[in-house]
Formats: sequence, C-alpha cells, structure tokens
Amino acid sequence: MVPYYERTARAMAENTLEKHVARAVLVWVVASSRNLNIPELSNALKLDINTVLPCAKSAVEGLCGQLIFIDQQSGMVSLVHTTVREFLLSESAGEFYILKSRAHERIALTCLKLLSSGEIKPPRSQRMLSQARKSQESSPLMNYAITQFSEHVYSTSAETDEILLALDLFLKTNILSWIERIAQMGDLYPLIRIVDSWSTDLSRIATKFGSALLQDPSSIYFVIPPFCPLDSAIYKQFAKRAGPSGLSVVGHKKNAWDDCIASVNFGEDSIAAAVSCGENLIAVGMESGDINLFNRKSYQKDGVIHEKHPIDLIHFTDRSIAACTTRSVVLMDRMGNTIWQIRLRFRCILLTSSVNAIIAVSQHGHVLKWDISTGALLRDQLFAYTSPDDDDNSEPSVKAPDVASLSADIETLALAYRWGTVCVFDFESGEVIAWPRDKYNRLAAVLLFNPNPHVSRLLIIYMDHKIALYETDTGALVSAQETSSTAGILSASCSPDGRTLATVDNHGILQIWDFESLSLLVVDVVDSGMRIWNPASLVRKNIEEDQSISEDALYLAATEGEYETRRVSRITALCAHPSLPLVFAGKHNGQVIAFDTKTGLQITVLYTHPHGASVSGLAVSANGFMASSDVNCVVQVWNLKQALSPAHLYTYSAAQIKGRIKQLCFSTRGDYLLVATTESDHVYSMKDGSCVGSLQFEHGDRKVWRWLQVPSLGEQAERFALIHDHVLTEFSASAFPAKVDGFKANIHYDVGQGNDETDINSAIIHPETQTLVLDVCYTSGYVSSSSLFLFDLSKMMLLSDLLSTYCKHLIGLSERTQSLVFLHQNSWLCSIDLANLALGCYTQHFYVPDEYMSVGHEVLPVWSSDNNVVFCLHGELAVVKNGFNFKVMKTLQ
Repeated sequence: MVPYYERTARAMAENTLEKHVARAVLVWVVASSRNLNIPELSNALKLDINTVLPCAKSAVEGLCGQLIFIDQQSGMVSLVHTTVREFLLSESAGEFYILKSRAHERIALTCLKLLSSGEIKPPRSQRMLSQARKSQESSPLMNYAITQFSEHVYSTSAETDEILLALDLFLKTNILSWIERIAQMGDLYPLIRIVDSWSTDLSRIATKFGSALLQDPSSIYFVIPPFCPLDSAIYKQFAKRAGPSGLSVVGHKKNAWDDCIASVNFGEDSIAAAVSCGENLIAVGMESGDINLFNRKSYQKDGVIHEKHPIDLIHFTDRSIAACTTRSVVLMDRMGNTIWQIRLRFRCILLTSSVNAIIAVSQHGHVLKWDISTGALLRDQLFAYTSPDDDDNSEPSVKAPDVASLSADIETLALAYRWGTVCVFDFESGEVIAWPRDKYNRLAAVLLFNPNPHVSRLLIIYMDHKIALYETDTGALVSAQETSSTAGILSASCSPDGRTLATVDNHGILQIWDFESLSLLVVDVVDSGMRIWNPASLVRKNIEEDQSISEDALYLAATEGEYETRRVSRITALCAHPSLPLVFAGKHNGQVIAFDTKTGLQITVLYTHPHGASVSGLAVSANGFMASSDVNCVVQVWNLKQALSPAHLYTYSAAQIKGRIKQLCFSTRGDYLLVATTESDHVYSMKDGSCVGSLQFEHGDRKVWRWLQVPSLGEQAERFALIHDHVLTEFSASAFPAKVDGFKANIHYDVGQGNDETDINSAIIHPETQTLVLDVCYTSGYVSSSSLFLFDLSKMMLLSDLLSTYCKHLIGLSERTQSLVFLHQNSWLCSIDLANLALGCYTQHFYVPDEYMSVGHEVLPVWSSDNNVVFCLHGELAVVKNGFNFKVMKTLQ
C-alpha cells in the first residue's frame, strides 16, 4: 500500500494552490482525539489557516479523496484505512509528513484560540446571571474544544512558549465559562485533566463542588470561588471580582487545598458497613441494604443499588460487584442487575474472588466457592481449627473463626479464633501449615496478607493495639509495634504494591505505616462518612530508587497528638447575639468565646466552666443575659451589657438541677430563663436569680418535646410553650409551672408511615405572622432525616406539606426579609416566606460544602444579627457574608 500512498501524495503536492489546505485537513483528521464531522472540520480550518470552504464536503473529497472517507449519513470524516495513519506519520509521506507533537500543538492552539474568544465570555456581574444571556449559535468546533483541548495540550512538545501563553490567556479569561459548560454536559472528568497552577484547583473543584456544579453550573462564577483556599488560582483571580456586595467567606480559611481531596457525608443517609474500590468505582455498602456507587475520578455518586437486607461485605470483580448481605451472597453487574443470588445459612466474614469464582469464608469456618458465571457451588469445605499444642493424632476441635484473610495468590488462608489462636492453612488441601503465635495469647482484630505475592508476610493487629508481622510459611515473628492509639483498630488496608499500610481506629484516627518496618508515616483524624485522601506521604518511591536511600529515611517522624488537639478545641455549642455582630461559641474545654461576625475572628475568651467541663448549650437574651450549661449539669448566667466584659450573675449546680440538661431558653424580653433537663424543668428569675418554679416528670415520660419562647407584645406577661406529643401548651413564666388558661392546641403533622419521630431539633414562633415552625427529626429504618413543618397558630393549620421533603435543617429567621432560612437536602442554603410558600416557591442562595457542616450536625450553623450565616469548623468559625444577594427562585414540586 505504501507505493500507492506515495503516488497519491505526489499528486496532491502538484496542486500548489491548495496543498496547504489538504495538509491541514490531514493534520486534523490524523491527530484529532475523536472523528470530526464536516461542520467541525470546516470551522477548524477557518480558525487554523483562515480558510473558508464554500462547499466543505466536496472540497475535502476533492483534495484528499484518496486518503479520506466521509460517511454519507453522519458526515463524520475518517481515514480510509489505518495504514494511511501509519504512512502520514512516516517520512515517506514527503510534504504531507505529520510530526505528531507539532500536530497536537497546532490543534491545541486552535482550540485555545476558540476557548479564549468572546463566544464564551463569562458574565461580568452576578446580576447578569439572573438575566437571559444572549443565546448565540455556538461554533461547530466549540464542543470539541471544550472536551478535548487538554488531550492535545498533553501531547505537545515543549520547544516553544506558544502553548503556555495561550493557556495563560485562557485561564485568566474564560476558565469559569469553560467549567460551566463542562458541568452542563454532566461529566466533570475533564476538570481533572488540566495543567500547571490550575491542575489541583480543577480536580478539587470537581470533587468538592461537583454536586453544586451539576445542579447549577453557573455557580462557578460567584458562589464557588469564595469557598476555595486563599492561595488557589481560582480564589486569587475570581473570588473578589463581584466587589464588596459579592459573596465572601471570612474567619477560618485554609491557605491551600488539603490532602483530603473529597469528603462524602452519608451520616444521615445510613450507616456504612463495608467498602470496596474498583478500577472506576467506589462501592459503599450500608446497613440499610443500599450500595452507593461513587465515581473514582469525580467522587460524585453514580448510582445506588438497593438490596433488601443489610450489607456485610462488598467486593469488586473485573466486571461485576459481589456482596454478602445478612441473608445471601449476590453477584450484580455495574448497573445493579442481579446475575445470581444464593441464600446463606451463615453470615460471611470474608468475600473475595479469583478469575472464575467468588470465594467467601463463613462464620462457621467453611470456605465457599461459586462459579462466577452461573453461581453454581464449586466448593464447600470446612477448615477445622487445630491447636498448636495438640499431637498429630488428636481430632480437630470445632471452633468458629472471628477474622479471616486470603493471600493475593489464593494459596494461603489465615483464620483467627477466640483465645488468641491464629491458624494458617494451605488453601487447596485445607491443612494447617503454621501458627503465628503470640506469647500473651491476645485476640486478633485484623488479619492481612501482604498483597504483593513476592512478599510472604501476614500482618496481625491485636485487640490491645499491638501490630505484629509474621512469616507466612513458618509463623515466625518478623517485627512488632505498639500503636499510640487507645482505641481498638476497626479496619486496615494495604496498598497494591504491599509497601504502605493504612489503619483506622474507633476514634476515627487514620494512621499510615510502612508495611515492612511498621514505622508510622502519617497520623490524621477522619470524620464519619467517606473521605478520600491523597497525601504526599503516600507517594512512595519505587524499589530501585529506595535502594539508593539510607534506611533511616524510611523512619519518618509522625504527627502526634492531633486528635487530642482537635478534640479539646472543638466547638460544642453556638449562638448569635440578637442585636450585635457577635457570635458566642462554647468549646469542649469549657471556654465560652466571643467571635466578630464581620471578620469571623475570635475576640476574647469571656469565661470558662469549672474543671474544663465541655459546654453543652448556650443562650442569649434580648436584654443582654447569657446562659451556658456544661456536661456536669452546671448552668452559669452572665450579664452582657458590656458585651466583651461580662459580669457573672448566677450559677446553678447539679444539686439544684435534676437530670441531663437538654435545653436553655430565655423568655422574649429575657426576664426569665428556663432550664430543661431529661427529668425536670426549672424557671429562674433574672432579677434576683431565684427559682420561680419547677416541673418534675419521670425519665422516659417525654420522648419528643421542645420548649420555646412565646412572643410577648407590649406589657403582655411572658410565657413559655411546650410541644409534647403533638400538643402545644403554654405556661406562665412568672408563675411557672402554672399553665396559661384556655391555651392548649393540637398540632397535626405526619413524618411518614413507618417512620419513628425521635426529636424536635428546633421550634420558632414567627412574631409578625404568628407562624409556628418545627424542625422534626425522625428515623426510617436505618435512615435519619428531618422535616420542616409550618403552622398558622390562629387556625392551628398546617400551611404546606411540600416543604417537609426539602428541608434538611432549619437555620433561623431573617428579620430583614421576614423569611425562614433553611439548609436544603441538596446542601444549598435556601429561604422561604409565607408569600412564596403560598405560590409554591422558595429562594436558593448558595451551596454549603460538606466540611462546613459538623459531624452528625451536632452544631448547626446560626443566623447572625447582621444577616450572615456562621458555620463551625472544628475550633474556628467561618462566616459567609452577602449570601442572600444570590437569589434563584425554585419551585416546590
């Protein structure tokens, strides 16, 4: 074929006027990362060589017809045969020889030229987002440029600066518009393929803000940049472009992206029971029976597989997902379709696979093996416990294993039993080949074979936190190490090369070890939920490089005490001053601290609870009193008339207050303080600190209840209201526990059939509209959720049942807009007023990153007096300012 192609190339070269067009056509067809259609190719030629083809199809066929084929139906342009590509990439092509790196550079520059043009210029202000942007027809090549330009950038040579200059222009001008277009396409992977200073930014944007982008691609312009680290390119270039009225975050801000590249909080969805990583997916099995699938590139949820029973174990094969529930073993394809399912008599403690089979170890010590295609049982063999002290003729004892591990080459099985014995079996014969012995006969919590088949090592982590490494074949001890943790290790995993070990304990401390030496590399703390890490310490050198490094280099210093530091500094309670730009935070160490909501920074420590007792609750009155409670059932009351120099007024001890303190509530004007516990309620006068009265009840009599202040008008007597068992009862504050005559109302709301109401997170009476707002927490099986209910107090009528499915948490009441502020189920901060509620609408404002919500939502964000939202981040605060300037109307459906 080469002589034929050479004759064709010589004939094309004779067309001196148009051979540069033919050469450009061949460059685009050969080097493009996917086939182009005729409009795309025509647009590419116009941008590349400034040539417009009046009839592009005919022109291309006339110039390169011997080498190029155009599909008559789709119009896609391709080479007539793969050998044409080989010819054009060789010097035999003469004048039409294509140097690959130069071709990619040429295409990359053309794509960047289009991407830097005014065609996708970003909006200049937030106001323009709400206006209809001019809908002009996109260039035919635009879609290709958006999705494929980075592929060509990667393949260019580094001989000139043209690519760098073109990239610099693109990143400074239209990068946010490009991100919006990518998000509109629904695939965030292209964000992870860019270079230089934006490489980390784009991958972190895809993983940390992927949910926000997919829901609202335009959020990339003004909502996402302020939440990015101070030293990131996106923050430096775009965070302040909206001016003083734009969204901003003050207070706690990170300088750089941390090693946690993604955080997925499913604490409210269910309890995670098992996890497995495949080539493209991460599967998390839940106790609810759901299997959540996450994309390994963007870490966004790809789908959910529903099973009837709780998940015990989960495992990826090359093309499918295997799972053990409490009742069965099931094999599914990646779409969740069941391939086969087998009922189990016993639950399993290990699940893995070979090329042709699914392998499990049951609780009664049987190895089960099923054909991966049909589910046919191939093996059911008991691996009987044998004591290392028994003679050869003794019968094996019947014992059930607690922990199991199978070597990567599927030749060796290790089982750990009660009383500390570990048996290592030959997998084929079932015979015991070794006993890794511990002189204290400690109980094994984790067994883990090194996944590298060339490293014959078995790791055992004991219940008392000792880690030991044994020879697989002989059971001889290689090395041992005591962990610094005081909590039992829950799980361990090893890198595929067998060099790095990761462990996590009951306190959530993640530790990274060198597998061979058992030296500690990294210590950090993880929250509940799934977090994906990419620390520099995990970037290990290869074996050849390590041989040139001294052994001392492997023993890296560990970070110690970080868990204790974060625990002590953790904020445990939060409340806002009703009229001043101040927020008060109670900490785990007993401190009560004042923060400025204008800067988000700590002003001063106001006071500290005795013995460093953790603060459990805070409340501030309209007339300047502050009350705080701690875990030792002590309540302190301070006068805040000099806000930053409070004066101590009263202390109420555990001897006066019966039961664990659940709530502190001031009356409307602040003359009375109600202290509610699990066994009693007490009202104290703030004039002299005396107890007005108490209401006693048996522990457990109240299951779901909440006290709230009743708005008082003028000289009207102050009152408290108790919501209990769907009944609202009013009590006199000055004559507590006397009830207000004639006021007792039934509150009718439904959290759903089969759901169990567990608590009322918050309750507010809107003073202007006399609307009662309830944030009710409930459980549905393994799922914990909350719903928002609004009632017209004049009629005791539920205003709408649509809002209950949208609200994740009630944040507060905005006096400026007379609207309720709440966190949507999709993590956007939203608001609604009665007028919009009647129209079936609410307002969406800004996205709240997962890390801005405390673990388990123990400390909810608060609404400040200067209309900002304050979030708790470990021991610091982050204040989101001007968030309500962003308004997108949404419909309640």
